[in-house]
Amino acid sequence: MKARVIYFVPLVLTASLVLATCTANGGSIYATIENEQKVSVSQLSVNSASTLVIADIAKAAANGPYYVAAGAVYQGTLTGSTVTSSSISWDPNALSPSTYRPYNPKGTDGTFMLCNSLVEFEGNLYGGFYTASGAQVGLYIAPASNPVTANWTAVSGFPAGEQVVLLRVANTTLFIVGTSGSYTTYDLYRVNTTTTTATATISGLNKVTGIAWDGFNYFMSVGTATTGSKVYKSASPAGLNPGSDVTPTLASGDQINSIFGAGGYIFVATGVVPIGTNIASGIFYSNTQGASWSNVVAPVVSSVTIPLLCVAGPIDTNADYLVGSDGYSYFTLNLNGTPALTRYSDTTVALYAESVSSILVDTTHVLMGTNANGLWGAEFAGGASSSLATGTTWIHE
Repeated sequence: MKARVIYFVPLVLTASLVLATCTANGGSIYATIENEQKVSVSQLSVNSASTLVIADIAKAAANGPYYVAAGAVYQGTLTGSTVTSSSISWDPNALSPSTYRPYNPKGTDGTFMLCNSLVEFEGNLYGGFYTASGAQVGLYIAPASNPVTANWTAVSGFPAGEQVVLLRVANTTLFIVGTSGSYTTYDLYRVNTTTTTATATISGLNKVTGIAWDGFNYFMSVGTATTGSKVYKSASPAGLNPGSDVTPTLASGDQINSIFGAGGYIFVATGVVPIGTNIASGIFYSNTQGASWSNVVAPVVSSVTIPLLCVAGPIDTNADYLVGSDGYSYFTLNLNGTPALTRYSDTTVALYAESVSSILVDTTHVLMGTNANGLWGAEFAGGASSSLATGTTWIHE
């Protein structure tokens, strides 16, 4: 079986896109270069770790510790009250032996398995692991407070040998998406708050790109630009199936990359990747449980319609959310007043042109995972402000 390192395939950014002059909502990268600030770098980023492909970001509790899945599982401990330069201590890091993975379980061959999906649920970490040869794959569980090598055990009820490609927590349920190796059909399993046993929900699905809870219902996005993207809705975790279609109207040939729920809203991020296809509907959102959808059109930068990959938040009390994009860092989505997407416009060039595929918001602490340039962290101001805290900048973790 061919194991996958990340659910979203790493994306390639061309030099022409990195140096593009940006139009409305984009700012100008030339102005950014002229005013470039020094970027703080933590021990995780020194040497090759700065180019990690981040598959998932999880947290064990408020203010961490944080866990990052990027082949190895990395544990980050916040040493202060804010995310500032070197305020998260990472283990392992660039000063640790490169072959040592203390937070990964070992396979039957005695070597450390690799992690391509990770989530915290009910005080435990659940991870999708596989051996480099693909001979052993599956779903494992360990206490979030102490996920050392010896504490991982296989989750009962999940088929041995099935590859985990997506883990998502929605309300009181952990959803697991697996495939038997063909990557053409997918199976959905779930774990509830009263048991650590996986229960089969539905098999033979199209590609599953996200699962979320808006406070009332469960939503699942499936499909690609080729097969057609859909959104299913159910009041119960067992009811997610093609008979509950509430899909918003996408642009022809577009696809749903992820789905996110918070505060009575459900968000759908769309766009065909890699960048350059110019097919992206933008963000759809609903506060009517999918009965109707509103649309914030995809941003256009230098005649390129930007694919949007993920949504997280809110980041403040003013209904601002963070939206990751393919190759144009992140945008802020404001729903207070006229909904709009505004591109991140700080002077950190490396993040300014990144493909941001995962975002974790922990009150004012934010971690962003990229498809080619590792992990980034920042402290936001909080309150009604969607800006970074005064005197802080993005840190290459």
